[in-house]
Amino acid sequence: MTGLARKVDAIMLFDGTCAFCSRSVLFVLRHSAGKPLVFSAAQSAEGQGWLRRLGMPLEEFETFAVIDGGRVYTKSEGALRVMCLMGAPWSFLASMACLVPRALRDRLYDAVARNRYRLMGRRCDCFAPPKGERHRFLA
Repeated sequence: MTGLARKVDAIMLFDGTCAFCSRSVLFVLRHSAGKPLVFSAAQSAEGQGWLRRLGMPLEEFETFAVIDGGRVYTKSEGALRVMCLMGAPWSFLASMACLVPRALRDRLYDAVARNRYRLMGRRCDCFAPPKGERHRFLA
């Protein structure tokens, strides 16, 4: 059964060749055990299907997307949504970050996104899920 057909609560689409993004996924995995969040690299067939449905670029990934409850969250809203899904203490930090105007949060997000390869590099291969966490990734 593909991830599009299986029941999932929330999906995080990320750039699988971005080292910063991959490390972010590992961080979320480590701090959200048992939470209803699954992942898909944007370069995977599943990720490409979601990007197509969302009308997002299929090749250049300037933001990640979180699909939760039928809504799509991108940029800083996506990051904050992931933090909320991770539970405490991350959800508390997300609620504090919401006090910062979205335009300012998105400017900061865009600056990091533009420089993410320079900051942490690019992977030659697409992200592979860690052993024991494969069930949280869409094919």
